[in-house]
Amino acid sequence: MVSSTLRIDPNEASKVLAALNRHVMIVGASRGIGEALARRMAGIDGVRPTLASRSYNKLSGLKMELDNPLVQTTTCDLRDDDSIDDAIAATVDLNGPPTGLVITAGTHKPTPLDDLSRRGRERFDEVMRVNLTGPFFLAQKIADHMTRGGSIVFVGNSRAHSGMPGRHAHAAAKHGLEALVRGMARELGPQGIRVNMLLPDGIETPLGDSLLNERAHRSGQPIERIRKRMKATHALRRFVKADEVVDVMQFLLGYESVAITGQSIDVSCGVIR
Repeated sequence: MVSSTLRIDPNEASKVLAALNRHVMIVGASRGIGEALARRMAGIDGVRPTLASRSYNKLSGLKMELDNPLVQTTTCDLRDDDSIDDAIAATVDLNGPPTGLVITAGTHKPTPLDDLSRRGRERFDEVMRVNLTGPFFLAQKIADHMTRGGSIVFVGNSRAHSGMPGRHAHAAAKHGLEALVRGMARELGPQGIRVNMLLPDGIETPLGDSLLNERAHRSGQPIERIRKRMKATHALRRFVKADEVVDVMQFLLGYESVAITGQSIDVSCGVIR
């Protein structure tokens, strides 16, 4: 009688084992893209999402709605070093070392050139802290817990390349993130950790709607006229949907993208610069 041995490709086996132990930390999970990603990850078998946000009440409501025992929540304020440290400690304690980190949290507060006030400077510093410094410190510390195969995804803004009048801090922070992504990708590459960035714009979320409303109020024009004019600056003549951004996030967190790192991927429906 001839015995046979089942041979399993070691690469495929490691993927299967890793898929059963995927822990994704999502910072900014209480709204917009972060919430959409949280809902997506909570619906995938074997994924343990840790949801983080400044608004713990919103996270608690979302956790109850998702009704998934693998979903955990923690507070995280990117403006506060202690809050970042506490969030990381809680995340690792609740769900183990993350295999994925996605930072969607950010602020879009105006920082106009003609605002020379002290409050204007404080607002500029806050935008830089939330959109650049805080995300870097968080990713830097999370990477120390990650093992090979880890994936870090930042969210930028496709318009930051050409500057954003009235929102200079936002543009500077998001453009600066791209430099960090490239540097971190090279430094973490030998450890098997990938770092990438998505560049959306005009996302169909409540925040996107509020920005359009603000622009309409400031210009005195109807919001539909503002919306139509903004869509005309996109090659596809429409805004990107949150789930479409999440599709690319999921790809970057998965094993189909193991050869992609240090990249900024435009998901803006083709913003015309």
